Amino acid sequence: MPNPSPDRLSEALARLGAEDRVLVELLLADGRTDEQIGAKAGLAAAEVPWRRAELVNAVAQDAGAEGPEAVLAASETLRELVAKGADDGAGVVSEDRLSEALERLGAEDRVLVELLLADGRTDEQIGAEAGLAAAEVPWRRAELVNAVAQDAGAEGPEAVLAASETLRGLVAKAPEPAPEPVSPDADLAPEREPSPAGARRALPARRIGVAALLALPAALTVYLSVSGGGFFAGTTGFVVVVLILAMVLRVTLAERPFEGFGPGLAVAAAGLGLFAVWTLLSFTWSDSQSRALLEFDRALLYLLVLMLAGSLLRTSERLRWMVRAIVTGIVVVCAIGLISRVLPEVWPIAPNIAEDRLSYPLTYWNALGLLAALGIVLAFLLTSDERESRPSRVLAAGALPMLGATLLLTFSRGAILAAAIGVVAFVLLGRPRGLLSALVAAGPATAIAVVLTFRADLLGTARYTTEAAVAQGQDAAIAIALCVTGALLLRLLLLPADRVLSKIYLPPRIRRPVIGVATASAVLIAVVVALALDAPGYIDRQYERFLDGSVVTTATTRDRLSNPGNNGRTDLWEVARDAWQQQRVHGAGAGVYQTLWSRDRPNQAPATDGHSLYLEVLAELGVIGLALLALALATVLGRLAFFARGPDRALYAGVLAAGVAWACHAGIDWDWEMPAVTLPFFALGGLALARDRARLQPPGRPLRVALGIGLLVMAVTPALIAVSQTHLDDSVRAFRQGDCDTAIDAALSSASTLSVRPEPYEILGYCDARRRGAGRLAVQMMEEAVKRDPDNWEFRYGQALVRGAAGLDPRPAAREAYRLNPLNDLTRDAVRRFNTDDPLKWARRARMARLPF
Repeated sequence: MPNPSPDRLSEALARLGAEDRVLVELLLADGRTDEQIGAKAGLAAAEVPWRRAELVNAVAQDAGAEGPEAVLAASETLRELVAKGADDGAGVVSEDRLSEALERLGAEDRVLVELLLADGRTDEQIGAEAGLAAAEVPWRRAELVNAVAQDAGAEGPEAVLAASETLRGLVAKAPEPAPEPVSPDADLAPEREPSPAGARRALPARRIGVAALLALPAALTVYLSVSGGGFFAGTTGFVVVVLILAMVLRVTLAERPFEGFGPGLAVAAAGLGLFAVWTLLSFTWSDSQSRALLEFDRALLYLLVLMLAGSLLRTSERLRWMVRAIVTGIVVVCAIGLISRVLPEVWPIAPNIAEDRLSYPLTYWNALGLLAALGIVLAFLLTSDERESRPSRVLAAGALPMLGATLLLTFSRGAILAAAIGVVAFVLLGRPRGLLSALVAAGPATAIAVVLTFRADLLGTARYTTEAAVAQGQDAAIAIALCVTGALLLRLLLLPADRVLSKIYLPPRIRRPVIGVATASAVLIAVVVALALDAPGYIDRQYERFLDGSVVTTATTRDRLSNPGNNGRTDLWEVARDAWQQQRVHGAGAGVYQTLWSRDRPNQAPATDGHSLYLEVLAELGVIGLALLALALATVLGRLAFFARGPDRALYAGVLAAGVAWACHAGIDWDWEMPAVTLPFFALGGLALARDRARLQPPGRPLRVALGIGLLVMAVTPALIAVSQTHLDDSVRAFRQGDCDTAIDAALSSASTLSVRPEPYEILGYCDARRRGAGRLAVQMMEEAVKRDPDNWEFRYGQALVRGAAGLDPRPAAREAYRLNPLNDLTRDAVRRFNTDDPLKWARRARMARLPF
């Protein structure tokens, strides 16, 4: 087995975060007991041996060590490197150099160093004053002291420890700053760095700002979920404006607004940003500015979420708080949906497209199912990670039965599979020490909740509001509540077991052999069981049924869970593939899949999207678009995989597992068009891509102002989209009620707000066609709609109707509508209806024709 060289070990050590690097050096320093090292590192003495072995093993593996002998050799080499660093003098630095390094910190960080090193206070007291949790104080102290010491030239653990004592002395003898006199010309004075006293007052404000940014993705997930999943243009535009305003506040008010920016974030942001630009440019070959603009707006939303989350410094504690917030938001949304089904009299809702499947509030059952699946993976992370706080472990266990019942009632086979993939990936990669406790506490409770909900057969029908179904729902609600309570109590009782399990540690020389033997045994058992149960033959038969089952037909909705039919997915994918083969490089244009499906579909089933993010992007934006998107997604997942090791392995593995579950499900559904389920992926990914230590200098006031103005200018178009969509919705609503005067006013407002959209002109065309003497104006309005989206069959069909009503020849427009949608009853009827040379018949038949909406 290869032994890594000292150079490779040094490089691997340098790749650790500042906190872990100092901890390795402390743990390997000679001449100290475990108690002394623990006191310096903020660890219990019992934790020191396994933390030493764990971190050394991580560094050795990163440097290429393989096998226990290589890890032991690497451990000795690392110990020598640490000792050499102490002997080389690289060690003690002068008080003056440390003072200068302290001054080079931002005022806020400088005050934080002083607070963290002040004598006579407990971690709880320091945390309360600094706006930190008590558990954060030790690692923040180590991180900041290490940064100051290294900036002053200290190298090695002895130097860092000496610098820490020197800094503590500097803090102890620093005089309390006197209040600064207020100049009458203060508003005209040049900008100065805030005083330490001002910075100390600003610490809670910074804490509030960071907390708001960490909670923002969860809040937006809830808002998007109750707003149709964020599918509609107005909701997307509004959220983009909110994100831009948040970015403006961060750029202008934060002391270090770009502290988290680094290479990883730059790569992902470049891929996603170029993808958004490519999306916008696609109107030049699709002739539909409106579709390209709306798709660009959605891509911009994800880019802003990525950048905003990545602007924070990455710490495991911050990532934990974002995960907790997102799980809380998902639980709220799923609880709303579950109540609307099991207790419809408590939360009544309007009839939906498929009432036999739970889809409220996202309006799409598969999207709600995926949201519940992501919640299950992340909640399982929280309840099984021994490094998670006790309240989080208990509450997350209680959330799992409710999330499981919600997932079941969506009857979404893809979402259930995504949840299984995510949980299995987390168990294999995270290997949390609280796994056994979590399984015992939440596993049976979740299974019972799911089984009892499944047995309430009327909840999976459109008759869930009948008296019998309401009785079943009430019983199911009681059962779910009892399962939630049981999981909470059992997880609380098993918390002490986590502490016992966390102390079980295998030495490096036997850990790999044990894991290898266990893995090989598990694989062997799985293979034997699979062969005994004829799993290969079963999988082959199910795959054939998937390919042959174009439409899933079952006696009840519950039966679809055992039916592997593709439900028309393969037809959707084939249309996307055929479109890509015609224009491989740049595709047909952003947002045009709906027109491609209408023109080339093999059946009459309606579809707006390709039910596969990757194939739809390939059809609409070609190889270039897919490559840019893949770059962004692969960077996020790759970064999470890189961090899924070491002390916080479970945390990053859990987030990675949720990301893998989303990425897999996005390949079989239109999750990209539902920001409620996609925004969390980019929020967590952005924070994971951020640096763990600030490298960029904060921008000056002129640059901040310029960036703020630029962002505000960027917000104009999304705001116009949101306003235009609001007017358009009002117009459509009034038109359906027969109020054309109101519909015309609202349509004119929509068109004047954003003139590239064709839909307002369609409403104007139909309303003008009803007005006596406005036939020519109706034709002109409908031609404006056609000009803005020439491949949309609805506008061509409308053009035929208004031309016929005006006594003009409708046949060319009718034939074009039929070409663009040959399987539609309306287009076929229009060709037959207008197959005459009599203008009077054109007008009469046009007024009798059905409208496309």
